Amino acid sequence: MWNLKKLSLLYVVYPKKDRKLKAFITSLLKDGHIICANIFNGMESQYIWENKIETSQEIVVIYKIKSEMAAKVSVLVEKSHPYKVPFIALIDLKSVKKRYLNYAKLTT
Repeated sequence: MWNLKKLSLLYVVYPKKDRKLKAFITSLLKDGHIICANIFNGMESQYIWENKIETSQEIVVIYKIKSEMAAKVSVLVEKSHPYKVPFIALIDLKSVKKRYLNYAKLTT
């Protein structure tokens, strides 16, 4: 069964060698700011920076959050982010399975 309660995803790209990332994620979990973080290693990105095409190894983190926490978590992410111009995108979910929502209530 689907439920229309508000959960969101925060999609964030980090440099591969961000040594503080796991500790930051752990603090977000302990403080109840996020439900979960999915960490995807080994992404290669190409982009233009200072008029040059660059290639970097990066990590994508998808934070699962209650929608009402979106503003607070995005500020915390941006403040701790090592990039000058980090990519941080909020994705509002249309619906989520009720069993997951029940789990989310217990964790945050």
